Amino acid sequence: MKINNPKVTVLMPVYNGEKHINAAVKSILNQTFTDFEFLIMNDGSTDKSVEIIHSYNDPRIKLIHNERNSGLIATLNKGLDLAQGEYIARMDCDDISLPRRLEMQVEFMDTHPEIGACGTWIKMTGDTTQTRKCYSAPDTIKCELLFGLPIAHPSTIIRKCFLGKYSLRYDAQFEKAEDYEFWFRCSNYFPLTNINKVLLLYRIHKEQTKSAYRDIQQKTSNEIRSLQIKKLGINPSESELELHQNLSSYHIQPSEDFLHKANAWLLKLLDANKRAACYPEPPFLKTLAKRWFFGCHNATTLGPVTWKIYWESPLSKEIHLKYIQKIIFFIKCLLRIKKLKIF
Repeated sequence: MKINNPKVTVLMPVYNGEKHINAAVKSILNQTFTDFEFLIMNDGSTDKSVEIIHSYNDPRIKLIHNERNSGLIATLNKGLDLAQGEYIARMDCDDISLPRRLEMQVEFMDTHPEIGACGTWIKMTGDTTQTRKCYSAPDTIKCELLFGLPIAHPSTIIRKCFLGKYSLRYDAQFEKAEDYEFWFRCSNYFPLTNINKVLLLYRIHKEQTKSAYRDIQQKTSNEIRSLQIKKLGINPSESELELHQNLSSYHIQPSEDFLHKANAWLLKLLDANKRAACYPEPPFLKTLAKRWFFGCHNATTLGPVTWKIYWESPLSKEIHLKYIQKIIFFIKCLLRIKKLKIF
């Protein structure tokens, strides 16, 4: 291992993480890939986090202390400035990286020099054990950013030279959604992708589910979506932004009026992109078509009218449903039921 010239910098901010930090640190030190520095940024912790970190005698660990609690965004930016690795791998102090995470990500980045950042699939731990399977096609990821975040931040590895070349850092204006805004800006300069394999266990905890946290995150995420819509040359009304937010979070209102407005809005986005060319085609059309399908799929309690509205839209022609999927969708509409698995 080259401590002073590492291939990878693992960047992990810590603030009062004593409950789970031991497992997080072990998961990095036990990686099959060993040529890394482990840059741990202590952001003014008042619990036993520092004591736990000091219990490890590993030269790859570099513990940096902020003079005071500066917050996640400032701490991450400081870490980006201090990182010496060719690649920077993000890590949170309550997650667990699986043993081959760095090995597989470094191998991928070395063989795909055009890629600026690479995430992975993640498996939730805590209150849920769902697996989040993120898209891998860079063009699809760029399009999906208009609606949400198609890359799991703590699973990513970033090509450091690109951050310097394009002067990319986290923006303090976008609290609780700084990663969303960061990846949106990154996507304007280089491709983003994901490895189709679970390489990180992502912990769900109470802080993430607090209403205050969710409210700030939603508000900030909506601002980021609005920025992207305006790049398309659309100055969205308040009602259009609310509609876009609902489509982004799959909060579908089971009403004919909602479906007609959703169809019109998605077609408006499609038409705007033909002029502005912000998003690659045909992936953008297919992204809008998926939103249209899942919107109608979540409004089958309306009955057969949902089936009719769905197929009347030109967007329906871009989703090639299997015969069994069409049958299930039709049955859901016929019986006015919502909870019937289609995929």
